[in-house]
Amino acid sequence: MSNKKNWVKKAGFVLAIVLMLTPALAAAPGNAGFYVGTGIGGAIPRHEGDLAELIEAENGLGWELLHLGYNFTDNFGMGLQWGAAAGPAESDILWGQGYLVLSGRFSHVVNERFVPYLEIGLGPYLFMYLEENPEDEIVSDPVLGFRFALGASFYFGRFYIGPELSYHVARYSDWSYRPEEGGSFDFESDETGDMLLILLKFGFHSRR
Repeated sequence: MSNKKNWVKKAGFVLAIVLMLTPALAAAPGNAGFYVGTGIGGAIPRHEGDLAELIEAENGLGWELLHLGYNFTDNFGMGLQWGAAAGPAESDILWGQGYLVLSGRFSHVVNERFVPYLEIGLGPYLFMYLEENPEDEIVSDPVLGFRFALGASFYFGRFYIGPELSYHVARYSDWSYRPEEGGSFDFESDETGDMLLILLKFGFHSRR
């Protein structure tokens, strides 16, 4: 009889724990839902071509002004990245490259706090050289470029922060020279505008 009472007590204790944990488990967020944020870090140019050999771009800064997207499931989503990188070059010249990319995202949910991801996307890229004095510009026509990114998000509730490494691939051929004074003219030069961005990204994710 005493064994039966002990078994009933143990069963009741386990049931009470399950009932207490059920609301907490139901409230634990998944990885689906809308996210928005920004990011900042460093840029390492990988430029090749006649212009690139003359100007010799150096490492600079990268700023992803805005990234936003929607995860349809815990694993798959789509996102938009809008950013730019810029840095110094030879002869008091600055280089800059901007991008607007639509990417597919695959996430691997390790746990509620840690979610690494892989992104692949494409979109328009624009490159320019700016001479500080006088303010002459060499600007490319927009081209279709590619972005490959590997990152991870560390969550604190619905807010996240984490590192991202992305490689950007763009090929330019049509350019415009725009002097501060006088008329501009177009020319052709095959150039590689590849770059590596190392960013710290943070934002908000309405996880569900």
